[in-house]
Parts: sequence; structure tokens; C-alpha cells
Amino acid sequence: MFTLLVILLALAFDILVYLTAGSFLAVESFGIFAIIIYLIPALLNGVIIATGVMENIKFRFLKYILPTLTLFAYFVFGKMVTYSSEWEKFVANNSYSSESFSIQISKDLLSIDQILFILILNFLVVIAVEKVMTYFKRSGN
Repeated sequence: MFTLLVILLALAFDILVYLTAGSFLAVESFGIFAIIIYLIPALLNGVIIATGVMENIKFRFLKYILPTLTLFAYFVFGKMVTYSSEWEKFVANNSYSSESFSIQISKDLLSIDQILFILILNFLVVIAVEKVMTYFKRSGN
């Protein structure tokens, strides 16, 4: 029961993070936006694993559901935002082009590249934290 509560709270936090990101599109810079939608959910998953709250569960694979839930929340966020006028303004405000270089933000948050990036980032964070925790348990620290 406790594990289910942790999973539901993680999903609720992911949804809250993405709603927050969506509500500030008009004033956000791309850097802040990237931190909110990419790093904060991945770090939350890492913190949940690091605290060990999912360590004593019967089915150890359940900790890998966290990145999947983050992807689900991102997908819902992408569906809501991609078709809004605020997203178009955000893309226009944060794209830059000159003779020497250009920065363009994808207009499609749900492209396969974006989905794979979210999934891989979140799985890598969970796996890395799990490996670090295992190392420290073995070394007795």
C-alpha cells in the first residue's frame, strides 16, 4: 500500500511540475523551461530511489515505473501545450537565428526524439542512483 502511495505522489508531483511549466510559458526562458520539464522530474525519481522508500517492495521492478509515469505526465503536458497559442509564442520568443548559428525549439513536444530523450534520461537517473546506492551499501558507508 505504501509503494502505491509513493507512486501516486510521484505522478501527482510530475503533473504539478508540468502544469507549472505550462502556465509560465509566456515568461519563461528556454533554460528555465528545460530545467522544469527535463531535470526536475528526473531528479524527483532519483530522490525517491535514493531515499529507499521503494527498497523493501516485493517486486523490485516497480521502481522502474517512475520513469514511465514521468513519460505519461510529459505526454499529457505535450498534448495540452503543443496546440496552444502560448507554445507558439514560446517557440518564437526562444528561437534565434544569425549568420553564424541558430537555436530552434521543436514545435512538436511529442516527436519521437523528445519522447526517447525523456524516457532515457529518467531511466538513466533511476539506474545511476540505484547503482550508487548499491555501491555505498556494499562498501558499508
